[in-house]
Order: sequence, then C-alpha cells, then structure tokens
Amino acid sequence: TIGLFTAAGIDRTRLWIPLNQIYATSSANFTYLDRSLQAMSSSGLHPMGVIYNTPPSLGWSSCGAPSSSWQWGQMAASVVAHVDQKFPGLMQDYEIWNEPELQGSLCTGSTASNLSAYVSMFAAAGQAMHAQAAEDGQIIHTGGPVISQLSQAPTWIPALVNNGSTEPYVDFVSFHLYVSGQSNIDSGMNWSQLYSITQGSRGLAYYYKMIEPYVRRSE
Repeated sequence: TIGLFTAAGIDRTRLWIPLNQIYATSSANFTYLDRSLQAMSSSGLHPMGVIYNTPPSLGWSSCGAPSSSWQWGQMAASVVAHVDQKFPGLMQDYEIWNEPELQGSLCTGSTASNLSAYVSMFAAAGQAMHAQAAEDGQIIHTGGPVISQLSQAPTWIPALVNNGSTEPYVDFVSFHLYVSGQSNIDSGMNWSQLYSITQGSRGLAYYYKMIEPYVRRSE
C-alpha cells in the first residue's frame, strides 16, 4: 500500500515523537523513534515529526505543559541531533505540539493560558532545534500552532508569527481541518458527497482563505 502512494509521489506522513516516552528516565531512549524512522526510510517516506508530551522530569501528567520550557526545548533539540546523526535528511519538518488550544492537550486551565504556555514552548524549542540543525549542517523546518479549532486562528496564528521570540522559527503554519467525520460516515456518506463537502462553500478553499491573511500579515 505504501508503495502505491510513494510511486504516485505521495511520500509524506506525520510521526508522533512523544518526549515523555523518549525521556521516561533521565537518559534518552530513541528505540521507538529509530524503529519507526528505519521503516519509513526503507519505504521511501519522509515524515513530519510531531514533538509533544511532557517528560516525568518536567511534571508529566495525562496532559500538561512542561515546568521548564527551556529544558523541554533542549529535549526537542536532542531529537533533532539524534535524527541528523542516524538518519540525515530523512526528517526535516517538525510540528511543535499538537492541537495545543484544546484543554485535553495542554490542560493549563484556559485557552489563554494554553496559548501563553505554547508560545513559550515554541520559542524555546524552535531556537534550540534550529541551532542544533545548524551545528549538524542540516536544514530543518519548524511550525505550528497545529490548532483544530479554527475559530481560534485570529488569536493563535498572530501570537506565533508576530512575536519576536517565535517568528524566526515559524517556517510554516499548520492547522487541522476536519471537514467530515464519523457522523457523516454513519449517515451513509459516499465519495460524491465527500467531494461536495471538500469543494463546497465551507470546504477546503474556504478555510485556506480564512487562514492565509493571518500568515501573510507577518511577511
């Protein structure tokens, strides 16, 4: 199946990189990451790494921001160092966290405090990851804010792209768009209906045009 996709030029995928698993103890364990990257390398895939979760040493719980953004950023940079050494050029794109606006993601108590924590984490990780890549002689790209509640875009995207501590490290802006879901499938959605949803007045182009101005204003 993967061969069919790569033969068609579709060779991108997301790879979860849970720092609470890599740093379950004080010493990094990259076994899971190496196994996944080796399989992807052999299959011709180029993953986008998703750096997320908080290690026990920084106050891990089922969800929550790290007690030290700087230390969390250093751990993220260690992932870059490891990948650059063992799989140079394979993974060059990194998203920082996943859907941080959701209370089930950062769990700081409010969307505003989630945003404040995320900006701090992005600044620390973005700087450290880029510095590590430069030291390794590699090129990487970091991005976010990886939000799924697009009503929050007017707040979250400017907070990232118009902030001096984060803007230098925003190589791309990413968001999650769920135009359909299980309820549509349960009601008998077919391919024609899915096509109509994606191309309709509230389809993919609508949301792209909604997001694009917030990104462009930072240029």
